[in-house]
Amino acid sequence: MSIRTMPAEQAQKLLASAHKYGADVDELLESTGLILPRQDELHPHDLAVPADLYCKLLQKVAYATHKHWFGLPGTERDPVGGFRMLCRIVAHCRTLEQAIARATEFYSLYGLPGWGFTLRRDGDRATLSICTQDMGTAPQFKTVHYMYILHRFWAWLSGQYMDLREVNLVRNPCHSLDAYRELFDCEIRFNQQENSLVFDSSYLDAPMVHSEQALMDFVETAPYELLLAPQDKDDSITAKIRYLIGSDFTRPMPSFDEIIDRLHTSASTLRRKLKREGTTYQKIKDDARREAAMAYLKRSDLSVTTSAFLMGFDDPSAFTRSFKRWTGLAPSEYRARYVSAGKRTARVYPIESASSVSRTLSTGQVFRSAGSGSI
Repeated sequence: MSIRTMPAEQAQKLLASAHKYGADVDELLESTGLILPRQDELHPHDLAVPADLYCKLLQKVAYATHKHWFGLPGTERDPVGGFRMLCRIVAHCRTLEQAIARATEFYSLYGLPGWGFTLRRDGDRATLSICTQDMGTAPQFKTVHYMYILHRFWAWLSGQYMDLREVNLVRNPCHSLDAYRELFDCEIRFNQQENSLVFDSSYLDAPMVHSEQALMDFVETAPYELLLAPQDKDDSITAKIRYLIGSDFTRPMPSFDEIIDRLHTSASTLRRKLKREGTTYQKIKDDARREAAMAYLKRSDLSVTTSAFLMGFDDPSAFTRSFKRWTGLAPSEYRARYVSAGKRTARVYPIESASSVSRTLSTGQVFRSAGSGSI
C-alpha cells in the first residue's frame, strides 16, 4: 500500500504540538503551502492533505521547535543534520547488513541518549534490537513508532518489502491491539526482554539501490519516500520491482533473474503477475529511467551532460537518443518546455471522502507523538 495523502487531523495535531513549543502556526502553514479548514467548517476525519506537503510540514516543525530528527541531533540551523550525515555514511555500503552496522555505530556516537540498536544474525534469523535503556519514562508507542520507521527505512534503502517474522516489545500494550497491527503485519509479543524486530536474514544480503544523491534528496523530503515504499504483500508487483531498481542509474539495473531471486518467486509467476498489471519488466525499467531523467533535467543545477552521467551514460548523445525514445523530445527541448511552463507554485488542499482517507491511518499514526521530543 502506497500512501499519497495523510489525514488532515494529523496535520492539525502536528500544528498543535508546534504551537505548544512556541512556533508560529500561521508561518508554518504559509511556508508549506498547506491550507487547512477551520475546525468548525468540516470535520477533519473527512479531509486529507497531500503526503508530500505533510512531510514538508513535519520538517518545518522540526526546524521551528528544534526537535531531533529520527533520534539524531542537529543544530538550530539544521535540525536534520544528524540524519543527513547518517545517510551519507550508509550511502556507499554494499549490502543492507553493512548499512545497519554502520548506522548502529553512528547512533552509538551521535544519537540521543538511550536511542540506538544492535543487529544479531543467527542462521536464517536476524534480530534488530532497539536500545531504550535510558528512556524508561518514554511512552511505549513512541518506541514502537521508532521501530516502524527503522523497518521502513531499511526496506527503502534496499528496495524491498521486508516481511517481519515477529515484533517483540518490553511493555504490555498501551493501546488496542489493532493500533499495533496497523503498523506491523506479523506476530506481536508483549512483556518481552527486549524491543526487537525479527526477520529473515536473507534480507541483509540485499544491495543498496539508492545513490548518495538520492539519499540527499530523501533527506529533503523525508519521510515521504517511506510512505510510498511497498508496505504489504498485497502491493502491486510493479511497485516492488520499482523499489528493487532504486534510483542509482550509474550502475547496471538488476537482471530479470535477480528480480526473481529478490522477490522469492518464479519466472512464470512474475510474468503472469506483470501481465495482470498490464506491464513488463522492460517497460518498468524504461519508465524508471524516463522518470529519473525528467527529474534530473528539471533541476537547474544540473547540466544535460551531468544528467546524462547520473543516468549512466558516458556519451551525452546516447542519452539524447534514449531520452527522445522515452519522451519524443530531446533533453534540451524538454528542459526548455519545462522552464517556460514554470514550476508548480499553487498548493491546493484536496477534500476526500472519509473512506479514502481511512486507508492512510495506519501510516499516519507514526507521527502522532511528533511533539513529544523527537521526530
